[in-house]
Amino acid sequence: MIKKDIAKELHELHGGMTLAESEQHVNTLLDIMKEAFTSGEPLTITHFGKFKQKKKVVRDVQLPSGKQVMSSAGHRVQFLPSPKLKAKVNAREEVLTDQG
Repeated sequence: MIKKDIAKELHELHGGMTLAESEQHVNTLLDIMKEAFTSGEPLTITHFGKFKQKKKVVRDVQLPSGKQVMSSAGHRVQFLPSPKLKAKVNAREEVLTDQG
């Protein structure tokens, strides 16, 4: 699923909103999330999960070719799903496993 699919689904679920308006709402939500990420504060969405920044440290990495290189330092965004989301995903995996 891509951003355009999310906007289309929002448009279909909300009868009074045009596709352009739903795309604008999705973009606004993503801008708010980006602002939280760049400011370093955690972002929690109840019953969905938590996004937080995690610091990457410089370390030695061995490439598949056997060459040793140094990884770059920086920050990354980490997603921690809520227990309810985990349970829902795991229930779906169990259904798929039982069928196959």
